[in-house]
Amino acid sequence: MLAAEVARSLIQHPEVSEANARVCQAIHRLGLSKAEARPKFDLSITGGRQVLERIKGQSGRPDRRGASEAGGYRSVPRTFANPFGREAVPDEEVSGAHRRDYAHRSRNNIYDGTVSVRYNLIDWGQNSSAIEVQRLRHQVAQLEARATLADRSFQLLSLAIRLAMIEQSLVAQQQAADLIADEVASIEARVRAGAGRLAELREAKLLQLDADIAINRTSAERDLFIERLSLEYDLSVDDAAHYLQVYLQNRPEPLQFLEPAETSQARALRLQIASADYEERQIKGSRYMQIDGVAEGTVFDLADYEDEYEVIARLEFRMPLYDGGTASARLRETAWRSRELESAVQKQHREHAGDSELAALQFRQIDRQIEEESARLGELESRLTSVQARQGQTVVAPLAIANLHLQIGRAKTRLIELRMEREEVRGRALFLAEELAAVLQLKFGENGC
Repeated sequence: MLAAEVARSLIQHPEVSEANARVCQAIHRLGLSKAEARPKFDLSITGGRQVLERIKGQSGRPDRRGASEAGGYRSVPRTFANPFGREAVPDEEVSGAHRRDYAHRSRNNIYDGTVSVRYNLIDWGQNSSAIEVQRLRHQVAQLEARATLADRSFQLLSLAIRLAMIEQSLVAQQQAADLIADEVASIEARVRAGAGRLAELREAKLLQLDADIAINRTSAERDLFIERLSLEYDLSVDDAAHYLQVYLQNRPEPLQFLEPAETSQARALRLQIASADYEERQIKGSRYMQIDGVAEGTVFDLADYEDEYEVIARLEFRMPLYDGGTASARLRETAWRSRELESAVQKQHREHAGDSELAALQFRQIDRQIEEESARLGELESRLTSVQARQGQTVVAPLAIANLHLQIGRAKTRLIELRMEREEVRGRALFLAEELAAVLQLKFGENGC
């Protein structure tokens, strides 16, 4: 089982967190679509208080008398009733405000409360289509998030394999360098004793230099991988070794394959095609008449309530007559998006089949190279044994032995590289078959939604 630090590093990786955030957004968009389909309740309270008034009296002239007098209007023996309930004034001399019953002061501090309920009765499937679109997008976001986590898992596995390969190669190179150093010391002692040649010593030191250069290059590469591991995943070398060990313990020996149509990417594309179909239904439904049911209840004069209220129920019919071609443009755009997604499905099928076939081909080639390199290493070791058996009897050849040590070290290093490359190809096949997360016992969760 993966250590908590490794699992946390993968799940909290910025790319995985970004994908998880998109999943959470899709969840809330789905909730928003469902909320828009539910009944709507509104409460409104209306009322006011007059702040300023200027109303003309008779003959269109402002009344110059004080407000304490009889309504500010001159009494005239005519029969028109003043809207303020004051003295009658001639009909031809009453201002327009009075004709409109513009009596603000009689309405001060009167507040009416209204509760309304609105529910869409018939929308030709617009709300249900919108909900289904968001549900499908949520599923797509989940598939993409799992794919992102699997991709980061494979990237970390590749990094751990490369780091392990460098570690093992460094050990093999150091062993070869130590053996070569022993032979160089032997040749140098022979030269001091006058039994060896200086050219032979120089050639032996050149072999030792080659071995040291290889070690230095491998060490520098190891430092780069360690720095990359720390920067990208905030993990140590021991964490990477543990990650690789879990993989090696649980991974199956044969290569794993998955049909292109069964991959998460193919399913996500098919879900997007279905989402485009529901969008098309939603657009077509917007062209038809919409029917809403509305109920309103109003209570009059809340401050001085005298059991005065009314309840009104009505149906509202809304029919779009002309939208400037918006619906037609959206339908054409949706149709072309569906074609794009269908082409993307075909492209994904070809790419997945090609990647799987390439992984199988690489695996077979690496197997063949491992057999060839193992045979070469065996031949070099046999030759070394033969030369060492003759050493000290009839022939003294420390330079030949040093050269064989160098070749054996290189062969071991190459064999280590090939075996690790084979594991990387096997891991890529598991990634393509979408089984890497199961092998690593890594679970994806929607955190913080």
